[in-house]
Amino acid sequence: MNRVPLGVVTQLTAWNHPMLIAIKKIAPALATGNSIVLKPSEMAPVSVLEVRLLYIQGVVYTCYPLHLITTISHSMW
Repeated sequence: MNRVPLGVVTQLTAWNHPMLIAIKKIAPALATGNSIVLKPSEMAPVSVLEVRLLYIQGVVYTCYPLHLITTISHSMW
């Protein structure tokens, strides 16, 4: 059985557990080779946006490309 990446995966997170839901969605997507567009709720704190900053800081020491995780915040609309 071969597993093929889907490509770009969109992930919408809720306001009540934004960090937990984001991590639960990011881990399988990265493990299967997909890139991620992450859109947190407008009512969520900035913790979901910090996940991407942690990824960028950690990507220097790994073989992952820099732009596998892209975040869209409500201030960008």
